[in-house]
Amino acid sequence: MKAIPMCNCLAGFEPTSTAEGDSSRFSRGCWQKKAVQCGDRFLAMPRTKSSDKFMLVVNTMFDACAAECSSNWSCVTYAYANLRSSRSKGDMTRCLVWTGELVDTQKAGEGLGSDTLHLGLAGLDVGKH
Repeated sequence: MKAIPMCNCLAGFEPTSTAEGDSSRFSRGCWQKKAVQCGDRFLAMPRTKSSDKFMLVVNTMFDACAAECSSNWSCVTYAYANLRSSRSKGDMTRCLVWTGELVDTQKAGEGLGSDTLHLGLAGLDVGKH
């Protein structure tokens, strides 16, 4: 029988329900331990992977990718990668934007399909995430 992975909150977050021995404590999500400061925009979370429910923005640079998320009120996080090598031709950038609820997000090992997720702080319900 395959073991089911244990849910955990990402670094800087803790379970909404903190009751000891409560097996469903992660079912209500996680909330951010540190209060959001004025001027904070995104929290970089390296080596993190999330669900496949993202919007792909093509032919863009990092700043434009961040702006795409900033200008969308439902954007919760984005990831950008410049995959260009000296032998590649054409657009090799990747901007992924997640909207709505961010689910199935977890830390991943080096090179295991992970990105640096930039978690949007503006507009988040700090008491829930």
